[in-house]
Amino acid sequence: MALVIAFIAQFIENILPKHLIGGSVIALFIGMFLNTIIDTEKNLKSGITFTSKRLLKFVIILFGASLNISIVLNVDRLSL
Repeated sequence: MALVIAFIAQFIENILPKHLIGGSVIALFIGMFLNTIIDTEKNLKSGITFTSKRLLKFVIILFGASLNISIVLNVDRLSL
């Protein structure tokens, strides 16, 4: 399910003008939306446990590593 959400989020990111929102943020919103619709306790409990314990930490590291120092400096020097 996480892989399907990732592909959908990447597709949506590519069709947005100027890559306004990143794929990881879109995937997060898709996951939050699906969590309200699907009964996750019954259907996806083992996958959610694996994803939240293992993949989430790795994705957070990659997301932080994708920040470019020039982008941070453009935002504001106080952000450092």
